[in-house]
Amino acid sequence: MDKPVQTDPQLHTIWCIGVDHHRAPVELRERLSISEALIPDALNDLTQIEGVSGAVIVSTCNRLEMYAQGSDCADDMIHQFAETVGFETRSLESNSYIHQGGEAVEHLFRVASSLESMVIGEYQIVHQIKQAHQWGREHGSCRGELDRMFQHALTVAKDVRTNTSIGAHKVSVASIGVDLAKHIHGKLSKARLLVIGAGEMAELATIHLLEAGVKNLTIINRTHEKALEFAADKRFSACDIRTLRWSDMHQALGSHDIVVTSTAATLPVITTEDVRTAHRGKLNSLVFIDLAVPRDVEVGVGNLPDVYRYDLDHLDKMVASNRDLRSDDIEQVEELISSHRDQFAKKIAIAQNPLPAVMNKWFEDLVHDEFERLIRKTSLEDQQQDEVRYALHRLAGKLRHRSLSWLQEAPDDPMREQAIRDLFQIKSN
Repeated sequence: MDKPVQTDPQLHTIWCIGVDHHRAPVELRERLSISEALIPDALNDLTQIEGVSGAVIVSTCNRLEMYAQGSDCADDMIHQFAETVGFETRSLESNSYIHQGGEAVEHLFRVASSLESMVIGEYQIVHQIKQAHQWGREHGSCRGELDRMFQHALTVAKDVRTNTSIGAHKVSVASIGVDLAKHIHGKLSKARLLVIGAGEMAELATIHLLEAGVKNLTIINRTHEKALEFAADKRFSACDIRTLRWSDMHQALGSHDIVVTSTAATLPVITTEDVRTAHRGKLNSLVFIDLAVPRDVEVGVGNLPDVYRYDLDHLDKMVASNRDLRSDDIEQVEELISSHRDQFAKKIAIAQNPLPAVMNKWFEDLVHDEFERLIRKTSLEDQQQDEVRYALHRLAGKLRHRSLSWLQEAPDDPMREQAIRDLFQIKSN
């Protein structure tokens, strides 16, 4: 396990422990997924650990991460995490990473910005971060600094998407899958495409393949109504499209050339024997592009003659080879993330310091006392009193803002805090 480096003392109670496609093979990741139904129990288990006051779980097809706020509790969190997902602690430790403090904050910002995604520049991760944040809030486990960190992560994602070009020319696993299909079948205009599953990944791959020339499309989903819904998409109107029932899947393998799978099944839906039977005597090569975790297609399928099987690990290695071409975009995003991390650290430092709240009370009392003194000495009408009160609030607000901004420029500098206390005659606690 990668050990954390202590940074940003004001953030030292924030932790991240996780497993992702960079460090763990798909064989491990497919055993670590947590369904939405199990999230409440998993959050409850984490918050029962001594010293842990809050937790959020981010679970996607390529990563499983837990963020927590608490004292030095990483070992207990790892043990509980392993128990929750039913995995050996030692194996989990050897394939996971841990970040603390500012490193944990920066990691979440990188995840939300898609720099840690298999597809750099993809936007789906933002929805997944929002969902994890919402689950934590609904369970009552996401609060305080943890809540503020996830809110800020969504701000970072928006800033990156608005002010950088990271998403303009993204290389995706779907586009790499198209390249592989072209390499094996040449022109795709005569290739017959079978899509199993009707989720976002399947949709993206289908669009890429149709843009590459595929004209014959078959869709199968466990819920047939979902397949019909998928087929009704106007973007597919130019191709010859049909839907089949889930029970027709194994028979359909024999009449197609490219199969894209992206289901939520916990076990393979396509076995080696299924493909051996379906492909027996066929002249055309059969290409499987498995976008699911856990995987939909048994590993042994790729050992059959003239059958090619690619899962997310294969595709990720190919995507990685293209990342160097986008180093300028990535550098731009990393600079933005670094700036946001510093902003967040300052924000937390101010939130943890009781002085701003004391200053707010000081200015409120000042405005109240001065307003009451003026009212006693003058005979102003109601509208004039409102204008005086408004003017006093504006003046106090500007002075307070200037003072707090100066303090926030160096929140860890005790001399600045003492200067503020001396200036406004505020005693230390």
